[in-house]
Amino acid sequence: MKDCPVCACAAHEPVLSVRGVPTNCSILYPSKESAARVRRGDLNFRFCTACGFLFNASFDPSLLTYDPSYDNSLCFSPLFQDYSRTLARRLIDTYQLRRKEIVEIGCGGGEFLVSLCELGENRGVGFDPAYSGQSDAGSAGRVRFVRDYFSDSHSLAGAGLVCSRHVFEHVPDPRSLVSVLRRGVAGNSGTVLYIEVPNGEAVLNAELCWDLPYEHCSIFTAPALRNLFEAGGFRVVNIGTSYRDEFLYLEAVLGASAETPHPPGEEVEALRDLVHGFRTRFEETVSTWSGFLADAAGTGRRVALWGAGAKSVIFLNLVPGAQSIGAVTDLNPRKYGKFIPGTQHQILSPDCMKEFRPDTVLLTNPIYEAEVRDALRGMGIGAEVVVAAPRRNLMTC
Repeated sequence: MKDCPVCACAAHEPVLSVRGVPTNCSILYPSKESAARVRRGDLNFRFCTACGFLFNASFDPSLLTYDPSYDNSLCFSPLFQDYSRTLARRLIDTYQLRRKEIVEIGCGGGEFLVSLCELGENRGVGFDPAYSGQSDAGSAGRVRFVRDYFSDSHSLAGAGLVCSRHVFEHVPDPRSLVSVLRRGVAGNSGTVLYIEVPNGEAVLNAELCWDLPYEHCSIFTAPALRNLFEAGGFRVVNIGTSYRDEFLYLEAVLGASAETPHPPGEEVEALRDLVHGFRTRFEETVSTWSGFLADAAGTGRRVALWGAGAKSVIFLNLVPGAQSIGAVTDLNPRKYGKFIPGTQHQILSPDCMKEFRPDTVLLTNPIYEAEVRDALRGMGIGAEVVVAAPRRNLMTC
């Protein structure tokens, strides 16, 4: 790949290269044998110096599978449930989304779409090839689901809101998807787009450095996301971060700014310092936590990992010594008994922590630290909770 997928500029710089990561971090496997035979691909991230976009130049979409076995849901976390419901209420109130048509592209399990429709008495349709049917019940006939990718063959006519959360980071050619959206809402200036992606600046800051699953071939910073939609014919009405800065969101309507996208300018320059230091920070972080695990193994401390999502899969596969982690748990009951791709750790229910009795519980995402502490306290487990991120004080562990 020679040109930036967002602005077509050929001026980009290397960021990070990692070989042989599992290509489907959100598919868990029914046996150790199948978890060992996973497909692997390379990360070769580049940074566009014109718009601030990061992309995996070695990405191969043929290595991926999106079907009902793909499960990246966060909806079992009380913190995330509260976030999603608060977001649904905000969108409904801000854009008067009551008794309207709602379309969600990449709806996952459909929980957010159902919430939008129930809270606003709206009707909705969700598109996702990985939809598994878990939200069919309870939507009172307001919502239907299409197990397919969204394309020009589907309609956005009359939609009051088109939302797409955590989809664009999976798309190697985001300009094409924006073009599909623009054609879909042509003639309907009242349609609002809500786009949400991982916040690329948070990843570059290294606090969320494990958020590099192979599936995320596109990493958006604020100037890149705005540039993409302004150049695609939309007027951006709101852009910002949410979920304690982990997510980046954009709200837009059809506009007349297709030929004059907002120049990224100083925003991109400010990002370059983060880009230039990211590889060193990432490698130091891998080394730090490898040393931590070696010390724990040498002193007989029992270590568990809380969370079996994509960040944890990357941590387990990239940190030398992670095989010594004795237990991996998650709040999602659909994951229990299944195995992590590559490392073959079996996923246990949180109740299993009572028997394992960890001395230390690792997290790969700091946002869930308080939630996990509360859960452990409720089970009578006094383990130290440690976030596997840079610049943490490991002496207390």
